[in-house]
Amino acid sequence: MSKRIVFVLFIVIVLLAVCIPLRAQENTSPTQTEEERANQDYLFQFSSYTEAHQAYITAKEAYQKFGTITSQQEAVQKTKIVLILRAEVIRTYLQRLKLRLIAQRELDSIQRESQVGKLEATQAFLETHKQNIDKIKNLAEVNTESSRFEREMPATNELSYETLSFILIGEAQGLEVSTRNLLEETIQSLGNPSSRAFEEGVSEIRRKLTAVRVNADRASQIIQEYQTAKIKKGLTAIGTYQLVQKEMKSAKLSLQEAAQLIIELENLKG
Repeated sequence: MSKRIVFVLFIVIVLLAVCIPLRAQENTSPTQTEEERANQDYLFQFSSYTEAHQAYITAKEAYQKFGTITSQQEAVQKTKIVLILRAEVIRTYLQRLKLRLIAQRELDSIQRESQVGKLEATQAFLETHKQNIDKIKNLAEVNTESSRFEREMPATNELSYETLSFILIGEAQGLEVSTRNLLEETIQSLGNPSSRAFEEGVSEIRRKLTAVRVNADRASQIIQEYQTAKIKKGLTAIGTYQLVQKEMKSAKLSLQEAAQLIIELENLKG
């Protein structure tokens, strides 16, 4: 049983690793009812898992201390509960990612649909894993099924960071399109002034929006290289995500500057 506690604590660390990036982005995401439900479901499952994990620790320690059949049965039961909830936490987290990804309508549809397929395949594995755990009757079966889960987790962690990278790109692309539309609306509302200062301002805004597209394309290339050559070049999912973040930080700055220049266009009318 002691081996199991090391593994379950390891999964808590993995969960924190994949959850923190999404929480950091939440302030910039659109509020949608379905996304809100997914978020609440995830938070509820995470809370339930935390409570179950403590009960699991207590049962494990009792089994190690007394070694009775009753304490073993109790430990197995508590382990089953925590393993099922662990899988459900990850499944609901992936659901949040999936909904965020689907919302990125400016993202390349082939990339988006392919990534959604990967997320759904992993969610299906987690559902099967939960069903298998529910049928477990002894400690040996617990170890076997949990080891099967453990083998899948590195790939799931990679999938999470990969998806987060796509979400960042999609958000930047969406903001670029909306800012470009706002620019055209502003030009029309001002009657398309012909002053040199106005024209230079419009040109600068368009240059910055083009820079955003360049950042997005470069970030997409980073992900593509990771997907096709990660083993050969020793690339990691989190390292790829950090490189994408760097590109999107530059894109965000360009978007902010473009938005400010649009506000200033009215002062250049004449």
